[in-house]
Amino acid sequence: MKKVMLICGSPRTEEKTASAGFLAHVEAALKGPDFEKRRIDVRRSLKNGPEAEYAAMREADAFVLAFPLYYFCLPGLLMRFLEDYEKDCREHGRQQKPVKIYAVVNCGFPEPEINAEAVRVVGCFSRHIGARFRFGVMIGGGPMVSAAEGAGPVKKAYGELEKAAADIAGDIRGEAVPTLENVLIRPDFPRRLYFFLGDMGWKRQAKQNGLKKADLYRRPYQKTE
Repeated sequence: MKKVMLICGSPRTEEKTASAGFLAHVEAALKGPDFEKRRIDVRRSLKNGPEAEYAAMREADAFVLAFPLYYFCLPGLLMRFLEDYEKDCREHGRQQKPVKIYAVVNCGFPEPEINAEAVRVVGCFSRHIGARFRFGVMIGGGPMVSAAEGAGPVKKAYGELEKAAADIAGDIRGEAVPTLENVLIRPDFPRRLYFFLGDMGWKRQAKQNGLKKADLYRRPYQKTE
């Protein structure tokens, strides 16, 4: 039986996030008696103390990290969680098993390639703890893809996600996977329309918070003479 840590690194407090939704699709692929799964919410873990999670991670066969792109890299709280885990490994010894690591990263831009640097950082973390980074699943337009699940423009994206999840499951089992290259998933949606709708969303949120369109362009730290 393979022990798999499903680690959600979203900083948001809402229960339903795009990262949690994408991670659920990977979890669904890890079915049957071959897998023992454990969910870890990084935000909750850091708040309550991650010692129990770190102990479980040291005995795991695989980690699946799911998180949104923040400033072209990992969210700060996920970076802290992983850095503290590396310190924990130094104190208790390296991974007790040759753990495999996968990253499922989504960004607000439609181009999935923007997630590449974050995937590289996860690979660097893997080397530091003596683990084997396998591949990343890079999702463009993550919030839209998550919100529109089941709709026509994202059916192809979800089909690609299901295949990537199946490849993760097969690789953890030790099966021969056709490729271990990073998987790029982009919404089947016109780029100009994507940004037009995103712009409308910002204006709607501004109005809900008592602001006008002009307020979105304010520079609060602008130097004055």
